[in-house]
Amino acid sequence: MDYINNIPDEVLGKIFQVTCPVIYCNVEEPRHGAYIGHLGRVCRAWRNIVLTHSYLWTELDLRLVASFFALSDNPSFRPGLLKLVIQRSKTSPLTFRFSSSDMENTFKYERSFETLYSAANRWYDVELDGILLLKMVERNPGRWNIARKDMPLLERLSLKRSDHCDSVLGTFMGLTWGSLPKLRDLSLEHYGNLSSIGGSLTNRGFPWAQITRLSLIEGSRNAWMELGAIDDFFRQLPDLVDLIIDPLYPSLRRKKTPIVFKHLESFSFCIEYMTPGDSGLWPSALSFIKAPNLVSLSARIRSRANSTQILKECLGPFFESSCGALKRLSLMDCDNDLARFLLKYTPSVESLFLDYVHCTLSLKTLTWNPDVDDTNLLPNLSTLNLLLPPWVLDLEELSVLLASRTSTHTARQNLPPIKLKSLNFFYCYKSPSELQLEWMDDFKPLLETYNLKGDTWPLPDNPNAYGTWFPNL
Repeated sequence: MDYINNIPDEVLGKIFQVTCPVIYCNVEEPRHGAYIGHLGRVCRAWRNIVLTHSYLWTELDLRLVASFFALSDNPSFRPGLLKLVIQRSKTSPLTFRFSSSDMENTFKYERSFETLYSAANRWYDVELDGILLLKMVERNPGRWNIARKDMPLLERLSLKRSDHCDSVLGTFMGLTWGSLPKLRDLSLEHYGNLSSIGGSLTNRGFPWAQITRLSLIEGSRNAWMELGAIDDFFRQLPDLVDLIIDPLYPSLRRKKTPIVFKHLESFSFCIEYMTPGDSGLWPSALSFIKAPNLVSLSARIRSRANSTQILKECLGPFFESSCGALKRLSLMDCDNDLARFLLKYTPSVESLFLDYVHCTLSLKTLTWNPDVDDTNLLPNLSTLNLLLPPWVLDLEELSVLLASRTSTHTARQNLPPIKLKSLNFFYCYKSPSELQLEWMDDFKPLLETYNLKGDTWPLPDNPNAYGTWFPNL
């Protein structure tokens, strides 16, 4: 393999860009990725080049993005490879996912986690498998609790795959000295007791007050039904900027006054599991929150047809109190009646995303009629994003909407609506072969006809991929 050692630096740089491409994540600047899975599958000579050649490691932010059970099952994987990469990356911040499956033997992960834990002072963005972490620590608690580490760079923490996130988060705090000065982003999946998470961890020094982004995913309904738990938990988070709750449940509260989140700019929630017997609980489901400065809202609503009136009672007060300055709105799984009801509260919306895979809102509802003032919605709409299966795309109806939103007609008060400037069309696909679709040729000419910016964008055929996601276009 001498030819590998003789590859010019410029060629190595090009190879590095392909095998470890720039990754755009929730930060302002792009970050390069060092894929451990790629290193484990190549020949030894190439692996040595990657690990030792300074040109490839210039200004690198290390990202370990492969699941470790996949690496351990790979015959080319060497246990010492992870240690070599961490040593070679020197002081670069570490971003990694550490996960397994239920069928895996957790003993083989301990060495890998111990190597990662030795560099805990470089942890930046970490996703941990809750079940795996609990098994490792409970098997030998003294081994981990004695060797506590500082984590001065940790900004994002995500705990997955556990029904007891309160225990997992407590275990994680046992790995540190209790100080996480830069932690801002927290994601809890499968939580069971919000009062336990909030109360006990506050006493152990968890920095709730500095959290600005919180995701509560797949929680237990009992966590919301504990009297006063929601109020006690969310009052610890005065500086929240971004909040995701999926799913949202009704809660039992001590006080009727909402918690005012002055800094909250983005809120995403999903309502599901609603039954007719919940009619007495759901109207107050969003009563705990008031966000006067909310900019972006994503609402996913899975409900039966007979639940529309209950949802109006639930969502109406929140939209009225918190959506007056809303700029971006995403509606998914809404029926036509509910969507029209909600849009009346959001005249300031400039960018609208509609999921027509499940939403039944007619495009005629968004058509601007200059002769009838009181039925027009969204006068400031400038960007329209549609998630549409190709078989429901009505080009004629869409053309009428675009013509009404891009014309020079004025309203009755001689105040024209903001003209539509951008149109983006998202579509789901199951395989790469579906990306080349003939109907795209019918859609793109609309952009030229009505002088609009925009394009077509593919999405994987997976509701979880866009359930709490809003396209920032």
